[in-house]
Amino acid sequence: MISQIPECADIEKFVGLAAPEIEAWIIIADWNNSIAKHSDFRGRHERMRWWLSKEKKVPFDNPESFSEYDSKRDCCQEKLSQALIDSSVQDEVHRDKARFSKG
Repeated sequence: MISQIPECADIEKFVGLAAPEIEAWIIIADWNNSIAKHSDFRGRHERMRWWLSKEKKVPFDNPESFSEYDSKRDCCQEKLSQALIDSSVQDEVHRDKARFSKG
């Protein structure tokens, strides 16, 4: 354990729990350092962001508020990661180009 290492005893520690879609939240929240800088999306990231904002109503300043939890299915009603995938292939021009993937 980290607390058993003498040099780390006085360091404040936090526990983070995994949340559904957290990878997608991070990508949305840090768009300019993620999608915008990725070579596959550099020339179309503005269109992707516009589409996500207008068509899917993704709140870029508060991505964790996108969609709602569906207790019957035990998942989000709408997946932010799927919206990212859809944004990368949302028109005929980009269907044959790289698509966003959680992988």
